[in-house]
Parts: sequence; structure tokens; C-alpha cells
Amino acid sequence: MPIIDIRIVQKPSFKAVGLPISWTPESVNPADNELSKLWGRFNPRANEIPFRVPGKMYGLEQFKPGFKPGDPIDYVACVEVSEAGDIPHGMVSADIPEASYVVVTCKGTINDINSAYGHFWSTWLGQHPEYEVVPGWNFEYYDERFLGNASPDSEYSVWFPVRLRQGGS
Repeated sequence: MPIIDIRIVQKPSFKAVGLPISWTPESVNPADNELSKLWGRFNPRANEIPFRVPGKMYGLEQFKPGFKPGDPIDYVACVEVSEAGDIPHGMVSADIPEASYVVVTCKGTINDINSAYGHFWSTWLGQHPEYEVVPGWNFEYYDERFLGNASPDSEYSVWFPVRLRQGGS
């Protein structure tokens, strides 16, 4: 199993700038989907972004209200910035608020990323009924441990915003 760690983390707010897409989940390997193609367009342009925080890349995801499986997801391939500055043509900025996150860390190729999502939605939430998902952004996080889509030694994580249910402990 590619999952190597699961923990809850309080993360301060941060800003990001990157290329957006409205993406409908596809039944192809992650390495071959539209998100991977978006990263292929974004990576060569990342240096255009002023005030980048080195080594902090995100795949931000936002589900629209009333989301159902198969509905489009707003996704942004981006880098963290210390301030928004001048936003390059075709890019957007996002302010991600402080939140508690369940962080699912994986080791393996990008094609293993679906196990992080599946584990969180199908297993972790059921085992932790005191938590609920918070509307807003969740994200994939890529730092120096990510060695590329095809590397079995790549490490990356998916962050899901959560809070204790009312009356939970």
C-alpha cells in the first residue's frame, strides 16, 4: 500500500498562484489525465510568479456546493507565494485559510494518488466519526520529496480540511 503516514495537522493560512482548470474526474491513470497535462503547462511557467516560496507546490481542489461524484472540480496547479504580487497572464491567486487537515502521505508513482483519496473518504472518515469535512480547499502537496510522476520513490501528500463535529471531542 502506498500510504506511509496519516496525521492531523493545523496549517496556517497561505497564498498561492497558479494555473486553474475546471476538471471532471476521468477514468484514466493520473499520469495521463487532464490534471497531469495542466502540470505540464504550469511547471515551465512557475518561474514567472513573483514572491514564490521555494519548494512548495500544490494542487488545490475546490468542490462546488452540492457537489456529486462526477461533477467538475476547480483545480489549480500552483506554488505558494509570500504575497500575491503581479499575477501572470492566465493565472489566478488563492487565499487558503488556516485549518485543521487530515494529511495522507503516499510513496509511489502519481498513479498511486487515488489510494490517498480513497482511504480518506472510504476508511478514515468512517473510523473517525467525531470529524467532518470542512467546505473549501483541499490540496495535494509536492515538495523536494516528490521526484516526478513516474518515480516509485516519490513522496507526496493530500490534505483534507476537517473539524470536530458539533458536540464531538
